[in-house]
Amino acid sequence: MNNNKKAAEFYKKSIEVLNKNSENGNYMSSVYNNLGGLYHSLRKFKTAKKYYDKSFALRLERINEDPLAFAQSLNNLGTLYKDSNELAKGKIYMEKSYEIYEKYEKNFNFDKGICINNLA
Repeated sequence: MNNNKKAAEFYKKSIEVLNKNSENGNYMSSVYNNLGGLYHSLRKFKTAKKYYDKSFALRLERINEDPLAFAQSLNNLGTLYKDSNELAKGKIYMEKSYEIYEKYEKNFNFDKGICINNLA
């Protein structure tokens, strides 16, 4: 079994476990995000979007608690659209992500740098 398949299995198992407790929204959003990233790296864009969207929805519910996680979701979706050759749509998501980083992250950080790079 290759590492990507094994990783996907572990992520899905994690989702099963976390689904048993509704208090796990932050963890669930991270697992969905990671699963989206895995499929994105495999260029399985439709599947990646499904998991990125789930992460996005959970992070949107908690935007006031963790706006930077929400910005990360926007950036991931933007990158996915860019990689899917939907450049205009990707730019919208990345610009919104950058606005959030500018508002909440006054110092330069890694995610903000990635966002700027993706806008290029």
